[in-house]
Amino acid sequence: MEESLDYYIKREIPNEIEELIKQLKSKRALIVVNHIKEHGYVTNEDLLDVYGYGHGPRAVKDAKDRGIPIKTLSIKSPKTGRTIAAYVFDDITKIRNGILEGRKPLEKRIKEELAEIHGEKCYICTEPYETRYLQADHKIPYDVIGENSSYEYELDKYMLLCRSCNRAKSWSCEYCENFLKSKDENICKSCYWASPDSYNHIAMKNEKRLELVFSDNEIVIHEILAYQAKRNNMSIPELIKEILKRSVE
Repeated sequence: MEESLDYYIKREIPNEIEELIKQLKSKRALIVVNHIKEHGYVTNEDLLDVYGYGHGPRAVKDAKDRGIPIKTLSIKSPKTGRTIAAYVFDDITKIRNGILEGRKPLEKRIKEELAEIHGEKCYICTEPYETRYLQADHKIPYDVIGENSSYEYELDKYMLLCRSCNRAKSWSCEYCENFLKSKDENICKSCYWASPDSYNHIAMKNEKRLELVFSDNEIVIHEILAYQAKRNNMSIPELIKEILKRSVE
């Protein structure tokens, strides 16, 4: 049975977590863990209202990537009454696969070799970028695989992402049931975010996704679509779907 938020507010912080916190150097991660230490939990609303962080899950992930065990509970917002995420320190015994040691930065040469093999482009949206603007990331989320040493030189376990797609992937994964509970690597392998060319689901939802990026001379196409969408009181994705539906009928 999952403990209530009150349990985490009242309980003492394990010494192992205190020791991990002492090793933290990331400002954003420290803000997350120090707030949890003081109040027992932190929410996305806290991170936005108190510290100005608009993407709370990313700040929390900074702490998790550095070995701090954090779990997510659902509570009602005192501001809106809606259900929101509350982050608390997790049980230290649940750390798996060496994650306790923290996330090791991906080697620079992994990024360079990926660009050499696959080209300077984002693995998800396929838009070309200079390598310096791309980020190397695990296809299977770090929180699922842990610091698996067998992945160190297996380039096919990594991908290059533009910042936009990396943020979208992180957001989708962080709210996926498999990411939060089961942590089944095989489920991740069949997900869009790991295999955009061949997938069965998106974060365990029965969905298909199409990434479209308009650049240079193509921007005028986007402007035309935006104008037509506004005239029809639609979003651009809705308009594109309607156009595609008519083309296949």
